[in-house]
Amino acid sequence: MNPSATIRTITILTLACTLVACACAGAPRSKAVVVKSPQAAPRAVASQPASRAQPRRVAQRGGESAPAAMPAPAVRPARAARPAPQRVGQPAPRVVAPRGETRMPSRAHALHGFNVYEAEGGRLWVFRSGSEGLTSFLTKGEPAKRVTQIGTGPDGRTLMGSDTDALTDYANSLRYRADGYSVVGKDGRLWVFKTGSENHRMFSMKGESAKRVTLIGEGPDGLTLLGADQGVMRAYAVSMRFGLPGYAVHAAEEGRLWVFKRGSGDHKTFNTKGEPAKRVTLIAEGPEGRTLLGSDKAVMQDFADSWRYAASGFVVIADDGRLWVFRAGSEAFATFKAKGEPAKRVTLIGRGPGGRTLMGAERSTLEDYARAAGGM
Repeated sequence: MNPSATIRTITILTLACTLVACACAGAPRSKAVVVKSPQAAPRAVASQPASRAQPRRVAQRGGESAPAAMPAPAVRPARAARPAPQRVGQPAPRVVAPRGETRMPSRAHALHGFNVYEAEGGRLWVFRSGSEGLTSFLTKGEPAKRVTQIGTGPDGRTLMGSDTDALTDYANSLRYRADGYSVVGKDGRLWVFKTGSENHRMFSMKGESAKRVTLIGEGPDGLTLLGADQGVMRAYAVSMRFGLPGYAVHAAEEGRLWVFKRGSGDHKTFNTKGEPAKRVTLIAEGPEGRTLLGSDKAVMQDFADSWRYAASGFVVIADDGRLWVFRAGSEAFATFKAKGEPAKRVTLIGRGPGGRTLMGAERSTLEDYARAAGGM
């Protein structure tokens, strides 16, 4: 073997060993060299949210893997439909009578403490709120016991129910209403409050008053008055005693009376602000010689004439110097109070006291009054 060739071979081997040793010493041990196969391109894998668990893969033949079948998602049960909540202030439920008639709650004649329903023929069903008769009516369409009061309801309507006392109290609550006062009939007596007062609010909530005042026989038609404020109760009694259809009468100090045309602008101002800016006084010209206060002299004079020309058994209402005349308690007078001027009107010119013209619904009534009052 050629000595020079041998030396060259040994030198190359030594250099190679040195290079390998240096490479091993300098390379980082944490890295691994990955050799990719040139035969197959890498498969693209779609990224998925981290929160979702990756599907388990099942090995298949040929080294490939496929996602395992996932269980079907659980089906949530459908939520039951919730009944619509009943809003505060909604009217009472409709009642279906045995014959299939739908009876509607009456809004026009509703009253605190009573449930009122329209009935056939213009009549009204009336029950005390929470009573057994009302429960029977709501479930069966008819109470087990039925009582009737003909013509005692509003506008002369007939009342039906299960309790005579309840019908009477309801009728009294409407019959003895007065401007500015809230009246509730109960057990044959009348609870009286100033409309909108705290005492009235508490009574409406609880059905009783923490403080109770009783005025025996001092109410209209000798009824007993109950309430929380004696001053309010006595003022109500005066208003009912001297009130007339079409007029608003309020008790004033020292036995005097405020008089307004009901529903007029002056009347509304008095209710909201008290004493009017303009005041007229008619001394001792009212009923029983009482002094009248108001803002319209003509209205006050008509009111005074209504009492001046009164006669036993008749109701007289002055209007623009003329006199409306009705028999006390008659159906014609009840219609006049509810609706105003009657459809049929009889006139006797100059036949009344002091030559006044008389008006009414029946000629015989006007003639009888003219004789009783000393007319012509």
